[in-house]
Amino acid sequence: MVCFVYKAEIDCGWPKNFWNGYVLGEKTTLGSTLFFSCVVRTTFDGSYFETKCVSPGQWSNPPPTCWGQCSIPNIEFADINGYPVGTWINHGKTFEYTCKNGLVPVHSSIVTCYNGTFNPGPPKCVPAPCPSPPPYVENGIRLFIGQEHGRRARYICNNGFRLSGMTQSSPYLICDKGQWKGGNPACQEFYCPNPGTITNGKIYKKEPNNIRFNFPRYITTIKHGQRLEFKCDPGYQISGASGATCINGQWIPPLGDAASHCKPQQYLPIPLRWTPIPNRNFYET
Repeated sequence: MVCFVYKAEIDCGWPKNFWNGYVLGEKTTLGSTLFFSCVVRTTFDGSYFETKCVSPGQWSNPPPTCWGQCSIPNIEFADINGYPVGTWINHGKTFEYTCKNGLVPVHSSIVTCYNGTFNPGPPKCVPAPCPSPPPYVENGIRLFIGQEHGRRARYICNNGFRLSGMTQSSPYLICDKGQWKGGNPACQEFYCPNPGTITNGKIYKKEPNNIRFNFPRYITTIKHGQRLEFKCDPGYQISGASGATCINGQWIPPLGDAASHCKPQQYLPIPLRWTPIPNRNFYET
């Protein structure tokens, strides 16, 4: 009786993890040779152009790496340094671009070709953010979120102050390509007009603790929140409000004609009451 022992043929299989290239050859069995080649617009990176299937079923050399090239793009609003648009550069090469008209690179001005793509990202010019917060104002507050292009900052003044210095009738500054635009905001204090004098009466400045002071006619800086009290001379009485408060540059309630605050007091006739005395003659002699 004759016995036959079957021995499987050694096969290395096709090489794996070989991108951007192709393999030349037909067989992958023991003793077969394959050749590596990269596609167009790639760069060959390896020590061997060929590999051979050896025992026990392995390839003698690893496949190379075919790194993709990059084409220099046309970047809107930018100047590219050193390369014309459309030039192909190899993997690992860099180029630099400069943005114009208040724009900045979205990532970095130096871009590296990495296997057919750009690192850290596609080159692009975007409006520059504002490098610092919007200007601070005294006697007021500023409200803003972020300093990116297009962000707005709103200004609100404290009571007794009004916003000034804006180029338009708007309380906002806008970040426009790296600059806060819209004016030079400031909160300017404003005052109520001096009430003058009251005919047949006096004006007093009333403090929070109810202490009163004579109010001089020459004072022109009457601030928000200050209160006045009117007192008439004897024989005269108040006509209208007995005082007023300065609220954001206006007297509340309105003063009107100061001369009409004190008018002659109106006296009512005193009623006479009498009772006749009966049976009494005052003309007796």
